[in-house]
Amino acid sequence: MLHGGKDGEQLAQRFSLLLNQGVDGVVIAGAAGSSDDLRRMAEEKAIPVIFASRASYLDDVDTVRPDNMQAAQLLTEHLIRNGHQRIAWLGGQSSSLTRAERVGGYCATLLKFGLPFHSDWVLECTSSQKQAAEAITALLRHNPTISAVVCYNETIAMGGMVWFAQSRAAKRGKRSRSLL
Repeated sequence: MLHGGKDGEQLAQRFSLLLNQGVDGVVIAGAAGSSDDLRRMAEEKAIPVIFASRASYLDDVDTVRPDNMQAAQLLTEHLIRNGHQRIAWLGGQSSSLTRAERVGGYCATLLKFGLPFHSDWVLECTSSQKQAAEAITALLRHNPTISAVVCYNETIAMGGMVWFAQSRAAKRGKRSRSLL
């Protein structure tokens, strides 16, 4: 199993090292933008490669990945079944296929339950707790009727928890909100 972070050059170096050590196969987690080059390197050595947890634009690459759309559908449905009707989305970059799949699941579930979709409630945010806390603060300041926020990943959710901790102390006794 190989993870090279977000640095494509570092990932390629680690991948080459593994290939030269005579491994029987490689599972790569996180190869955005370099998967075609890595696949070619593996083919030259006749070593099978699988890409894990990363959406791929390549048709001929073996992948093992989560069902991002279903995950977002389940989260959104959980919130709806717990009484939330004004649900926002926070996180991810618009260029991300993973984000598109997750936002698609969120939107599909809102529509399935006849709830309103507000494009201005779907916010981009890098995976930074500080940015997430700032974004949730601004979102809820402008849209105080939002009762829940679905977050792109755990880092965004932790940033949201910072906001919740700060706002809970300031707003004791008011309507509760949820963050998933």
